[in-house]
Amino acid sequence: MSKGGKYFIKRGRYEFVFLYFCPELKINEMDFSKVYCKSERFVEKSIGNEKVLVPLTDNVADMNHVLTLNEVGTFLYDQVNGEKSVSDILSLLLEEYDVSNEIAKKDIEQFINNTVSKGILFEKQ
Repeated sequence: MSKGGKYFIKRGRYEFVFLYFCPELKINEMDFSKVYCKSERFVEKSIGNEKVLVPLTDNVADMNHVLTLNEVGTFLYDQVNGEKSVSDILSLLLEEYDVSNEIAKKDIEQFINNTVSKGILFEKQ
């Protein structure tokens, strides 16, 4: 992988999440010992190497806020299981992709921050 990071795009009523590696991005230091869980307020569907997340409102799909994760975002999302720490997920990312530790850490931090802010993930208590 070359350059990257993550960014959100809105097209019409759909919001897309894309991940790409970007060493220039600066974000707050994260506690890599934390464990995260997936929200039950989203349903997921895999399409090739990507994943579509649809939020539920009163058990009905909210098609106005559909999110799409690319291959790397899908990989990170799939690792979140309520048991693996962010550090564990970092190790798996480094094994799976040809990326430096520094870039992978920044990407995971940004991924976690973005998904938590959107209610997709939450910190395990």
